[in-house]
Amino acid sequence: MEYAPVIISVYNRYNHFRACVESLAACRGADKTDLFIALDAPYRDEDIPANLEIFEYAQKIDGFKSVTLF
Repeated sequence: MEYAPVIISVYNRYNHFRACVESLAACRGADKTDLFIALDAPYRDEDIPANLEIFEYAQKIDGFKSVTLF
C-alpha cells in the first residue's frame, strides 16, 4: 500500500498545531507517512515567540516515516 504525504501549514497557533500533529501521529499508518511542515516566518514581532515554540516542537516530532520542516 502506498501512503500519501501530509503537509501542515502553520504560523503562530502552537496549540492547534500540536493537537493536529498528535492526532495524525495516532492514526494507523502514521509511521509510513511522510510529514511536511510549512512554517511561515513571523510577520509581526509579537508572533516571534509562538513561531519559535512551533519551530522547536517541530524539530522533535517523531512517529512518521519522515518529517520535513521548511
